[in-house]
Amino acid sequence: DRGGGPRANAYATRLGQQDFVMFSKSRKEPGVIDDNNIKIIGDVRGKDVLLVDDMIDTGGTLIDDARAAKAEGALRIFVFATHGIFSKKAVARLDESPIQEVVVTDTIPHTPSELRTKRLKITVLSMAQFIAKAIRRTHDEESLSTLIA
Repeated sequence: DRGGGPRANAYATRLGQQDFVMFSKSRKEPGVIDDNNIKIIGDVRGKDVLLVDDMIDTGGTLIDDARAAKAEGALRIFVFATHGIFSKKAVARLDESPIQEVVVTDTIPHTPSELRTKRLKITVLSMAQFIAKAIRRTHDEESLSTLIA
């Protein structure tokens, strides 16, 4: 999306990296990516790749990007998304993809059996302390901006 460049740069900086790549793709129709038309802007050859997204619904976009990165010589592929919706057999599809690990928050609850895989590691991070701090700051009429700085 349009804000992707600055966001990718911010993640790279926080991870101590000098460079980042972006994935550009066209859609055949809404929700359907033309996998033959994914362009990687930057070099992933011989590098680990971290794909960052706001949510994982069916996993299609991330899986397509992971396959494109592998085809271009990426080593390991990791994913972080704030919300793990995991609809339409997304967990099974991600498990069959080149992605090694998916990290999401617990903003959408899942039972352990829903996230069970054969190969893929799925890590769920708790948002409890973050939300508690936000509630406390709101109660005390303090700024919330320091929580995301």
